[in-house]
Amino acid sequence: MAKILIVDGEIHERELIHEFLQSEGHLCHLAWDSVSALAALDHSEYDLMLLDLNLKDETGLDLLSHVQERPNSPAVVIITAIDDPVMAGQAFNLGAYDYRTKPVKQGELLICVESCLRRKRLLHKAKRQKTQLENLLSQRTKDLTESQERFSELVEAMSEGLSIVDKKGRHSYVNQAYCHMLGYTQEELYQRSIRKIADPEVLKIITHDIKQKPDIPNRNYELTMYRKNGEKVYTLVSPKPFFDEQHEYQGSFAIITNITERKKAEQASKKMASDLAQRVRELTCLNTVLEILNKRSRPKEELLNETLKAILPAFREPEQLEAKIILNGNQYATAEGEFEGSTIEAPLRIEDKENGKLEVTYPQKTGQHAAKKFSNEEKSLIKAVAQMLESALKAKQVRDQVVENEERLRAVVDTAREGIITVDKKGIIVSWNQGATQVFGYEPEQALGKQVAMLVPDNVLTYLIQIRDQALQDLEKQYVRHLRNITGIKKNKEEFPLELSLASWQTRDGTFYTGIVRDLTEAKQMERQLLQAQKLESIGQLAAGIAHEINTPIQFVGDNLRFLEESVNDLLSVLGATQKAYEKVCSDNSAPDWVKRQQSLLQETDLAYLTEEMPLAIRQSLEGTERVAEIVRAMKAFSHPGPKERSYVDINQAITNTVTIARNEWKYVAECKLNLDPNLPLVPVLPGEFNQVILNLVVNAAQAISEAQESNSVQQGTITLTTLGTPEFAQIRVKDNGVGIEPEFKDRVFDPFYTTKPVGKGTGQGLAIVYDVVVNKHGGKISLSTLPGKGAEFLLELPLEPQ
Repeated sequence: MAKILIVDGEIHERELIHEFLQSEGHLCHLAWDSVSALAALDHSEYDLMLLDLNLKDETGLDLLSHVQERPNSPAVVIITAIDDPVMAGQAFNLGAYDYRTKPVKQGELLICVESCLRRKRLLHKAKRQKTQLENLLSQRTKDLTESQERFSELVEAMSEGLSIVDKKGRHSYVNQAYCHMLGYTQEELYQRSIRKIADPEVLKIITHDIKQKPDIPNRNYELTMYRKNGEKVYTLVSPKPFFDEQHEYQGSFAIITNITERKKAEQASKKMASDLAQRVRELTCLNTVLEILNKRSRPKEELLNETLKAILPAFREPEQLEAKIILNGNQYATAEGEFEGSTIEAPLRIEDKENGKLEVTYPQKTGQHAAKKFSNEEKSLIKAVAQMLESALKAKQVRDQVVENEERLRAVVDTAREGIITVDKKGIIVSWNQGATQVFGYEPEQALGKQVAMLVPDNVLTYLIQIRDQALQDLEKQYVRHLRNITGIKKNKEEFPLELSLASWQTRDGTFYTGIVRDLTEAKQMERQLLQAQKLESIGQLAAGIAHEINTPIQFVGDNLRFLEESVNDLLSVLGATQKAYEKVCSDNSAPDWVKRQQSLLQETDLAYLTEEMPLAIRQSLEGTERVAEIVRAMKAFSHPGPKERSYVDINQAITNTVTIARNEWKYVAECKLNLDPNLPLVPVLPGEFNQVILNLVVNAAQAISEAQESNSVQQGTITLTTLGTPEFAQIRVKDNGVGIEPEFKDRVFDPFYTTKPVGKGTGQGLAIVYDVVVNKHGGKISLSTLPGKGAEFLLELPLEPQ
């Protein structure tokens, strides 16, 4: 861990460097100008100072100069936004270890810091040795000869090179480490000038600096030197000038540290960092392309164009590149036109054949001898991207086909009248079509994610769980069951019969069960209606037979009663005359005894009473017989409604017959009044259907009045049937003073199976049949006027001409 002082006028940059170096285990302190920096140096010693040249109170170079004048000054690295070689040279001349321009990547910064700290340690070591030498020289100046051997041993033992040169640059002394460093012997170096084995430009700078400012301590220079075999040796030189009594420069001695390995490491690190950056760009490119290609909902054109844009930043000079994709004759490119130059390409095979290719080009500019070349890594990158494109385009084709199939299947499922429901093995609903909404009443958002248990009673759920367990015993087989007449529960908690076809199936997500359900309520109602119709048909046939059988004896009875009426009248006339004759004969006492006995018998029979009551009894019997005959004729007419096609019918008579037949339905609760238009023409109707309409309306009215009487809102019920002819229609009004209908139910009374009556009191078919016969079968109209508690009036309008 090193102590580092960060001097930067920009707080953001200062904090970023501080946070990074702290994370690398160094102890960092912050300063923002020269004053705070010098105060920090006064308070503590630092191994390294990172210095920005732009400070508020003075330039960074001035602060560098002040810092270098201090004893035990830290190593200084310049980190600045100023990219100026001249200023960099000045910084190096003032003793800066390194010069970096912002922004500095973290990896580069870490390498620089570690390098400078190592160099600092080396220089510190060299400084100690140099100090030892200086002290030794100053102490042994007078006795140089005696101390030479000791000095030589010390110098030769050094791992760093030591060189003393005169003012002309000639070597006057070198140690063995220096000779070994350069591959020369001492004698060879004594005959060579330093200028012949080192970079002359840097030597000029060093000489100038040590002459002008000889007292600056810890001065270090990087100097390139050359071995005897011509190889470069990178060194770190710490020079110290010496002068004569007139302060004329006489030469210098220097500690030379071989930093070739460090330089090679730095170069290798830079190359590694460059290669790493290239790999990062390539990985970023592949990751970006993968993210783009995973955007499955995007059109193919967008995916290909975005892929082209993502490829270019992965190359060394992306701003000079152009790219294009040719696929099935279509071209997608980063720029218009054709590109000429250095090109790499990779084929695209989508359908087991080459459908196109991916190209990247360095266009050759005008006057350019040759276009830039691509590296092997860049060629491999293009192949990898092409393979990703192939996979993505193949997958997109498959997905598009799957989506199309799913849309077709979804359309079929959504338009199915049956409910189609899928649940997982935990009984959670995972799919729900519109048919299921029609069957159960739940919208999809109300059903999805819920337990299927809410749709069936507990006993049915137990049965379904048993079926599930049977299916789980053999997961490799598809398990199918067909169930009829099980019970479901609607959203309104109403139970209803349903039919269920159940199948199990497997995916990688687990086991699922799909059920196709059909509401059997209407079918059950139709079955009951058909059964009722069959019963009614049988009753009608029976009634017709009974009417036929009764009709003949009733005619005999009627005829005989009329004969008896005439005979009794004749007998009573004879008896009356006889009685008067007996009274006249017996008025004197000369009448025979047998006459007197006959008169006595006549008086005992109360002939006056018989004369009055016997004709009345016969007339009442005739009226009863006529009533029975009338009922028989009405029953016969109702039971034989006539043809299945329309025929012109006297609907007044049809209404009269129907009211007669239905008398048992209304006579206990109401009085039935008929206001029939005598001028009403014959109307084209289906006789049987029309009779059913009138019967349903009369029965419905009687039931409404019965409900009103049960609630004591009506005492005497009245049902009124009225007919009236108009130019186009025959109007039939059926009015009652029953309970009426609530406004919210008025528009639904004609719906099939809808009823306001309690369970068991109605099927909801009566008024639906009325509507179907009048509107659909006769092309007529029907309307309802009603108020709750005030009764109801149905108006039927049947066209006088067939529709």
